[in-house]
Amino acid sequence: MIAAADMTTKRLLLIGDIREGRAPETGEQVKNQLLSSFLRGHHRLKTIDTEHWKRRPWVILHILAAAWLGRYDTVILSASSGSVHTLLRALSFFPGVLARTLYLVVGGYLPAGIREGRFRVGTYTGLKAIIVQGEGLRRELAALGVGSPVYVMPNSKPVKALYGDSSRYATSSTRFLFLARISEPKGVETVFEALEHPLLRERAGMFTVDFYGRVETGYQATFLSALQRHPSCHYQGYWDVTHDAEGAYQQFSEYHAMLFPTHWKGEGFPGVVIDAYVAGLPVIASDWNINREVVSDGVTGRIIPPKDPAALAAAMSSVIDDRASWTLMSAACHAAARAYDTPVVLARHFSPLL
Repeated sequence: MIAAADMTTKRLLLIGDIREGRAPETGEQVKNQLLSSFLRGHHRLKTIDTEHWKRRPWVILHILAAAWLGRYDTVILSASSGSVHTLLRALSFFPGVLARTLYLVVGGYLPAGIREGRFRVGTYTGLKAIIVQGEGLRRELAALGVGSPVYVMPNSKPVKALYGDSSRYATSSTRFLFLARISEPKGVETVFEALEHPLLRERAGMFTVDFYGRVETGYQATFLSALQRHPSCHYQGYWDVTHDAEGAYQQFSEYHAMLFPTHWKGEGFPGVVIDAYVAGLPVIASDWNINREVVSDGVTGRIIPPKDPAALAAAMSSVIDDRASWTLMSAACHAAARAYDTPVVLARHFSPLL
């Protein structure tokens, strides 16, 4: 006799940049490692890791053979837009494969890529479903005429505990956290330009900004030069939140707000916002892609125009001057964090599509 749980077990193929067995270096790898772990606990899962696939072109042949011959109930593509577009065009030559394929879109560039002519909208026809990270992305794809069902599933992280409390806002010095890839599109230059605004110059000595993240190749000299010009700023290296979540969240909970003035074209639902919420950190985020869906202005942080150092300086100044409001926002961040717990999100939004 087959147990009820066994009757719902599926044979799944997960294709994506996973970096299996090693610490993740990108948000995409974090997402795929969490997805892989969840699926292994509920289904029969095979993975094909596409890390550095351009250096290993035989991976494409492996994918095509597995998708066609493996007889999987569902093929899951969880990857960035460019590589998936190429792969979907190849899979379209195998009858029936696309109808069993879920495309889990990493980042928010897909609609722009279609509008700019980099991707052909017909490539995304006939899929079992496309899953995006925000309602705005779903509406954009629908308006572009994508011929597959499109669903929304927010990003997620394991939320096992919440960190920090309102006592941090009783301290005299304000501490800002920047947690992202250290690069110009992530808004690093906007931060440095904001520090030169009169609103923050007149508050010199009242705050610090700590940067965590991998420094993008080719940006090191620019970044180090900016740090030397701004003694209130410090680089703290890279913290592997996935494999040292407790240590990371305890550290982050000592800050007062997170800076996220991104204008990176591939931005989707950034996992670092969930990290901030777990640590009780309100987020000062640019009004870019779906950030407004993720950060509720005046509730879990502030939304500012992209590439606007003056607006960033004003928001940072309010953290220094109006501790009561930011204390309330910190509590709201803790309340929001639970909704992004990985098992909750995947069970609610992903499992029904299998």
